[in-house]
Amino acid sequence: MDPNSIRAEKTTRSGLFLMLLVIVIVAVVGVVAWVFMTYPDVVENLIYAALIILGAIVVIAVAIWLFTLVMAVPYYMKKGESYQDDVSYDMDDIKPVKEVRSDDKKE
Repeated sequence: MDPNSIRAEKTTRSGLFLMLLVIVIVAVVGVVAWVFMTYPDVVENLIYAALIILGAIVVIAVAIWLFTLVMAVPYYMKKGESYQDDVSYDMDDIKPVKEVRSDDKKE
């Protein structure tokens, strides 16, 4: 590696942005903590709201699952089963693949 071809760039701007990001995150956490300590009812209301939203998501997911389950039966009845009737599925017909590599080209 040629030392003359190495070039260094300053990272002052990205470092300042990272420091600003850390300061903003700490400030947001501080404001949230202050709000929760000043107004304790807010925490309780947020927890209730989150539980209601989570419950609604669970109910909707179960309803969609049940609907899919119910709709799968008529689909299965209409589609039926398909299989080959001129093929033997006997286990004795299976040939071993001993000493065969997957990257070998078939001829």
